Amino acid sequence: RLPFFQAPNNFIWIILSYWFCHSVLNFMGELLKFGDREFYADWWNSDNLNRFWTTLNLPFHKWSMRHVYKPLLIQGFPQWQAQVIVYMMSAALCEYVIAIPLEMFRFWIFATIVLQAKMTLLLGRFFSGNYGNCLVWLCVLMGPPIAVLTYLHDYYMLNRESTAWSLY
Repeated sequence: RLPFFQAPNNFIWIILSYWFCHSVLNFMGELLKFGDREFYADWWNSDNLNRFWTTLNLPFHKWSMRHVYKPLLIQGFPQWQAQVIVYMMSAALCEYVIAIPLEMFRFWIFATIVLQAKMTLLLGRFFSGNYGNCLVWLCVLMGPPIAVLTYLHDYYMLNRESTAWSLY
């Protein structure tokens, strides 16, 4: 049953991503007369997860580079530590964005993003080019549905006493 539910879920994620990152942000850029309309780059062609995360959300990437990464380098942090701090901050922010509306912290998104970083380090040297792009798409197609299902499960378990969740 999982593959049947997975396809519509991925389709919804892609539609919502396009709607927000392209339509809404460009509309807001037009209203505010914002000149730089580069909200995302060609993340779908990324040959590794590192490039995927840097091209998916360019405003956040540029902001984190300017306000977190470069100040950490100026303070004397090694480059790899500054990258880890920015990456963990990004993962924590993604978790926060999901946890607030659901009113529960479960750290599923955070753990998924951290595991993707470890997978990049371990498998990055073996998967490059088209194979790396396949690995990125595997993470894109499997990560969000699994995260949604884990949060849905946890939300159901916390709220199953209410009448709205009755299965009968």
